[in-house]
Amino acid sequence: MDYRTRSNGFFSVSNSKLLLIIGTFITIFMSVNLIKAVDENRDVQDRINKLQNDLTVLDEQNKTLSQTFEYVQTDLFTEEEARNKLNYKKEGETVVSLPPEKADVREEIQAEYEQLQALNNRPNAQKWWDYFFAPAQAAEVE
Repeated sequence: MDYRTRSNGFFSVSNSKLLLIIGTFITIFMSVNLIKAVDENRDVQDRINKLQNDLTVLDEQNKTLSQTFEYVQTDLFTEEEARNKLNYKKEGETVVSLPPEKADVREEIQAEYEQLQALNNRPNAQKWWDYFFAPAQAAEVE
């Protein structure tokens, strides 16, 4: 008797088809879960990498702030701030104060610069004309 035609045996045709279908569903279910787990693992790893980069940046900022804090607590910083903000001077020192630049001189220089820019932005034909027929003005430009 053929094992495929036995109906009362463990491996019958209907049982083997049923096992094949169940096995296929289990395989598909496990494959889908595996793909989800791999995707979640990749997302978690990306997040870990981002957080490690953020931690590195924060560590550098912390070091910088610690160094700044240590410098602010020194006597050198205190003396420098007193000199700059409170006009403090040591005994025997002479403080020299220079007057600020006059705005008029700046404005004159700016006006002269703009005039030279206007002369240089002329067309070449106009520059040649001025060179041959207005020598005094051309000499001033160059």
